[in-house]
Amino acid sequence: MILLGGPLLLSGVAAAATVFMSSHARGREFALIQAVGSTPPTILLVAVWEAVAYAVTAVILGAAATGIGGFLIADALDLPGAAVSFPAMGLISGGGLLLLLAATVFPTAAALRTEVPRALAVE
Repeated sequence: MILLGGPLLLSGVAAAATVFMSSHARGREFALIQAVGSTPPTILLVAVWEAVAYAVTAVILGAAATGIGGFLIADALDLPGAAVSFPAMGLISGGGLLLLLAATVFPTAAALRTEVPRALAVE
């Protein structure tokens, strides 16, 4: 875990920054959705589900890579079972979900505070 801590933290922050920037740039989209009648709580709920979708996809891909790597390492070292720590995977997955929720919901909430005509005005 010590060897993976730095790269894991770096990749988690990079993923959250990417999601944050993509969510932050969608202020006009949120204003258009409000202009046609959607409510701010509905838009926030969509942002939450978007973060959950990102997290579930990351968990599936990460678990597959970790499982394959664990079995390959166990085979190379002649260990009886896979070298995979499921509690650590769960902790990392939960932390990733929280990070993605923050990176998705906070920019959405900030964009919803902008008045619809101002957000839709030509720049």
